[in-house]
Amino acid sequence: MVDLIWFWLRGWVGLGWDGMGVEMGGEDEVGDDLYEGTRMARVADLPGIKQLLQPLEDSGTLTRRTEEELLIELNSFIVVEREGQIIACSALFPFFEDKCGEVAAITVSPECRGQGQGEKLLGMT
Repeated sequence: MVDLIWFWLRGWVGLGWDGMGVEMGGEDEVGDDLYEGTRMARVADLPGIKQLLQPLEDSGTLTRRTEEELLIELNSFIVVEREGQIIACSALFPFFEDKCGEVAAITVSPECRGQGQGEKLLGMT
């Protein structure tokens, strides 16, 4: 778990994270005009993140978060974006004193499930 947190923090410290989002192990795919990338979430991603989380919040699977709470937690989220749409997201909440972290809100849009997006997110957290 410490290694996972170190990798995540590297995005903040080692890569000079500036709060606006940086590519972290992003992936560009060219073929059939498909573009996909994995990166830190930005304020502009909030509607897409909320759209992914909403059905799972409604079913009780995920903890409900207001838009204000999401904005406060935004620095903990990573997203997978395909052709301008957020298709998956997850968050890591580090607990520095305990040298561990919590992986939360791993969500993949229904039409993109089974394509390895969840595994990609787990590899980023």
